Amino acid sequence: MDPLGAHDYYALLGVPRDATLDTIRTAFLANAKRAHPDRVDKSRSPLEWEFANQVMAALTRAYGI
Repeated sequence: MDPLGAHDYYALLGVPRDATLDTIRTAFLANAKRAHPDRVDKSRSPLEWEFANQVMAALTRAYGI
């Protein structure tokens, strides 16, 4: 299940459908940097940490496809 409700992986990464591999990679890295669970203190914000994990999983899936 996609936590962001996005079934369009291009939209999830924030790139156009005709994006080059370099553009997709750059977008993935920028999104991963912002959404990575390591940026959240699990002991202080467990729900935010869990959501960050879900977002990171969705981004990774989108990048892999």
